[in-house]
Amino acid sequence: MLRKLLVTAALVLSSLIATGAALADLTILVPSGSEGDGLRAAAADYGKMKGNKIEIVQAPYANVFEQGANAGATKSGVFDIILMDDPWIPFFAENGHLENLTSYFNALGTSGPDNDFLSKSLAVCRNPYNTGPFVCLPYVGNAQMFFYDPAKFAEQGITGAPKSWDDVLKVASAITKAGGGRYYGYVFRGGQGNPVVADFMPIFWSYGANLFNADRSKVTIDTPEGAAAMKMFMAL
Repeated sequence: MLRKLLVTAALVLSSLIATGAALADLTILVPSGSEGDGLRAAAADYGKMKGNKIEIVQAPYANVFEQGANAGATKSGVFDIILMDDPWIPFFAENGHLENLTSYFNALGTSGPDNDFLSKSLAVCRNPYNTGPFVCLPYVGNAQMFFYDPAKFAEQGITGAPKSWDDVLKVASAITKAGGGRYYGYVFRGGQGNPVVADFMPIFWSYGANLFNADRSKVTIDTPEGAAAMKMFMAL
């Protein structure tokens, strides 16, 4: 069956809050684009509500990581909050750049975030993973979806959504052949790094494959299930 991949971007409190006087009450580093724009608007509303001055520093995606890592390594305290992509969390957490949020929850009289967050989103926000204290909070959840063109499917005599990756390959091959180089039956993001990984993982999981064994002590990519997933991915 087709599966969805949930990727959680996290709103992260830095442990390196500046101790000196600052022009802003909170300085927030966010990536350029829609997610950063959304946080900018939310921060403006929060500032008006609380009477605080919020400074938003917006930078390209890769530069956000670089600036955050530099701030953590130098303990500059230049940022209070960073909007991070979830693959960055282990780097920042394991290098001690993120603050243990337990005291904040205690001050609110609670043991952790609200229970309406998805469990997987909360697990990645703890260090160690899913067992340690919270070092960040979920902010944006991305659900990967499969889009198809019913009209193109109908031209190949197929109605309804595909129910397996074999179905996808069959109809995609037919559409590509009919397209004659003008259009193609399947398209994915093949860029190095996060794009290609994000597109491959739903197929990988759909075949019952896992990156690690149950206690995360061994890599389990090289399995019959993993090989079947890679074969399908390459065929697509």
